[in-house]
Amino acid sequence: MLTSTEKLILLKIEGDIETFTSKSIAELSKIYFAADATILRLVKKMGYKSLKDMQIDYGGKAKINSKINMMNDNYLFDEGSNIESTVSNVTALSLYSIFKTEEILNNNKLEDFVNVIICKKSILLFGIGNSRISADFFNNQLKRVGINSSSHSSVHGLLMQSSFVLKDTVVILISNSFNTKEIKFATSYLIDKNIPFLIITSSENIKNNQLIKKAECCLFYSVNKKEKYSFPMISSFYSQIFILNIIFNIIIQKMENSQEKIEAGNKLTEQWNKL
Repeated sequence: MLTSTEKLILLKIEGDIETFTSKSIAELSKIYFAADATILRLVKKMGYKSLKDMQIDYGGKAKINSKINMMNDNYLFDEGSNIESTVSNVTALSLYSIFKTEEILNNNKLEDFVNVIICKKSILLFGIGNSRISADFFNNQLKRVGINSSSHSSVHGLLMQSSFVLKDTVVILISNSFNTKEIKFATSYLIDKNIPFLIITSSENIKNNQLIKKAECCLFYSVNKKEKYSFPMISSFYSQIFILNIIFNIIIQKMENSQEKIEAGNKLTEQWNKL
């Protein structure tokens, strides 16, 4: 919990990151009218080991924000684009999405999301397009620790399997817009059949009360509005994978014998590669 003084210093830092990242502790103490110890205490509370670590992190985020602000909506078709600018743009979009997703992630919702997965005996994943890649990725991760899961990229496949589900099964729906014909139909079907489901989608849907009320839990990620033509959408893809990696890491921490399961799987893979 930050004190009122620490909150004020943090506001000043975020209001002028360039000054914060370029000054020494003695200079910052004079600028913020605060003792060195107060600033360093804030640094620790923010989760950093040192002032320099916080300055590097904030400086990196400021650089990414600057790149995003300078990027035009038609960057993919800009005649002046070259390999250097393309690398810069893709890097900015990728990191920006992760930073912004971290800001809006709700830790309590993450806990609820993971608890639902752990208490079920089987997991069904559904995603179309880019989201299919994320669903397949998470499906493979879950299998590594012995969780019974399957991934579907067609409504027909999801409906066929979900028609045989038991009460200890949950469906995870992954979609950026949550507006495609397939995802709408799948959601309506699950609601109609009273099949529990979880949702991972963009923050554009954060006010969709219908989804939030019907789902067991919803997790939202950030996407960049400047991606009008990018295919696949860079920010949504990295945001989805970022969230799924967090979920999987929490699952590992909560599961019994998860380390042994992963090590056993790695050993089998090593043995196979030696054949």
